Amino acid sequence: MSRISTTLRSLQCAFTLVEMLVVLIIVGLVSGILLQAVEQVFRLQRRFGVEVAVSQQGAMLSDWFRQTIEGLFPDYPDGKHKFSGTERRLSGLTTNSLTTEYGVPTVITWELAFDPDSGRTRLLNGTGKDAAPLMSWQGNQGRFVYLDAKGEAHDSWPPRLGDWPQLPAAIRLEGLREGEPLILVAVPMGPKNTLPRLKDIKDVLGVAR
Repeated sequence: MSRISTTLRSLQCAFTLVEMLVVLIIVGLVSGILLQAVEQVFRLQRRFGVEVAVSQQGAMLSDWFRQTIEGLFPDYPDGKHKFSGTERRLSGLTTNSLTTEYGVPTVITWELAFDPDSGRTRLLNGTGKDAAPLMSWQGNQGRFVYLDAKGEAHDSWPPRLGDWPQLPAAIRLEGLREGEPLILVAVPMGPKNTLPRLKDIKDVLGVAR
């Protein structure tokens, strides 16, 4: 009986060892699959993290452009900084400057400049050496479009013919972002006319007399 018991115990031990080997193989396979899945998840997180960061940065830069346009402020008829715009450049006074405190009328300039060395068009804030590029895209494309109160588009402001207010009703920037069309529309929210100066009041009173 002792020999039989010993044999049975040996068979039981051998069967347990086989089970352990099977379990180890299964665990190894499952671990390999899980590691591949985790690695794929990390790759997706990195990819979408970069895309989200680019998207957030693009939204921030778009907001910077809009806020300067929303703060446009008309200059006096004899002023040196009355608003003017072409397809590639606009300038005027804004109370929402990117470099100074809000509420102070400051000269603002936006320009679309093509860099032949890089083959890219850059949206510049400022002029000369102080110009700061806020965004860029491949190719020599992009323009500013000026909308009047009726919603009609013009390639310059003020238009060549007619009696127009100093500020357009809206300004549309057309460009590219990641190869896709980029359209930003901003509406000047400031006053349409300048506040009267003491000089102007005296002139009016003088004429009335």
